[in-house]
Amino acid sequence: MRVARTLQETLKECAERLGRYRHGLRIGEQNTKASLIEPVIEALGWDIHDLNEVNREYRFGPSANPVDYALLLLRRPRLFIEAKGLGEDLSQLRWATQVLSYATSAGVRWVALTNGDEWRIYNAHTPVPVDQKLYRSVSISADPGGAADVLALLSKDAMNGDRIDDLWRAEFVDGQLRSALAELFDGGDPAAELVSLVHRRTRDLSEADVRAGLIRARATFDFPAAGSAPSASSRPPAASPPPSPAGAGAGPAGPSPRPNSMVSATTGPPALTAVASPSVPTSATSPARITPEERSLKLTDLLRAGIVRP
Repeated sequence: MRVARTLQETLKECAERLGRYRHGLRIGEQNTKASLIEPVIEALGWDIHDLNEVNREYRFGPSANPVDYALLLLRRPRLFIEAKGLGEDLSQLRWATQVLSYATSAGVRWVALTNGDEWRIYNAHTPVPVDQKLYRSVSISADPGGAADVLALLSKDAMNGDRIDDLWRAEFVDGQLRSALAELFDGGDPAAELVSLVHRRTRDLSEADVRAGLIRARATFDFPAAGSAPSASSRPPAASPPPSPAGAGAGPAGPSPRPNSMVSATTGPPALTAVASPSVPTSATSPARITPEERSLKLTDLLRAGIVRP
């Protein structure tokens, strides 16, 4: 909580500082680091005066190019931060390509690229093209509060607890499930196993009726937020290291998903809608942890306990 308050106050000061600069003014990389980047690193709980926590111009090998900041836990780099001068266009692919190549060689998963205002967070280990490795992108001047929610994932405590890794895996699982479910209800000939499953639960219908109904069905699926507040962000790509099990829900049909987990399958009115499951905490600074016992729970356990209802 102390870090969260300090971070919010620091980002508010940075936003005010940015407002005093002329639009598009380039103050240089060193001034950007001193006035806009290092205050944020410190507000995230990292000791910028301790080389065992924050190492500037870090090289992971004698012939390697340096990265502006390496944030270390137990003297091992956990996060690389590459700084550019205020006003630099971070959408230029060369900036991300450069620092992500450093991170990949050093075995560091998380990378932040920033010009003091915009912060882009990348997962370097995702086996997809560079432009798809982007996980979150926020602007301090545009939304200091939203930036605080996202940047809190880079705090010392959050990195030590693998908070960002857990969120990434959960969102990856949700994305894979969403794609798989959407494919099952794409309006084409439904999978035989889906027809069989539904037929076993609808004894009064023939398999032909079930198949025809599934072809007519229109379904949308949504999932509860995995833990960070909404922001101008990039969703995780469709490829990632093997994820840990994570809970997932589905969302209602229609253009405006509800915050709770819902699933709706429509063959015309009336809609068939599942009961919403309990909502998931969304604070990025929440101290809650998923225990091994919780990870081992299956949907059938939740149904049996009455926590989730059909």
